[in-house]
Amino acid sequence: MIKDYDAKDLIKPDIEYPSDYFVFTSNGDMFPKENLQLNDKRKATEMIRVMNLNSPSLIGLRAVAIQEAMFEYTAILEMKLCCQDADLLDEIELEIQELEKKYSNAAFRTSVMQNIKTPLI
Repeated sequence: MIKDYDAKDLIKPDIEYPSDYFVFTSNGDMFPKENLQLNDKRKATEMIRVMNLNSPSLIGLRAVAIQEAMFEYTAILEMKLCCQDADLLDEIELEIQELEKKYSNAAFRTSVMQNIKTPLI
């Protein structure tokens, strides 16, 4: 267990948004965002180090969660892009909203949402 840190140098996920600090790759790695202010970059870097957030097991678990979500989203997005029926498009939009709701409450939600929202925008 890491003991050489100051708690004020860590991100408080119940108050701060991890998505403001981190970039998550589809293979499960996480990095501090490049455009962070110096203090925020230190907090992001310390959070990764102290909590061991880039351990091989966490990277693997994040990658699996991201890939599963991306598979579902890609299938629905393909339907949306090919669909010509307005009523069916409405149903597809509802399905997209349901998936976003599902994954916004799932494990590794920040990494999953960051990876699946980009292709839908």
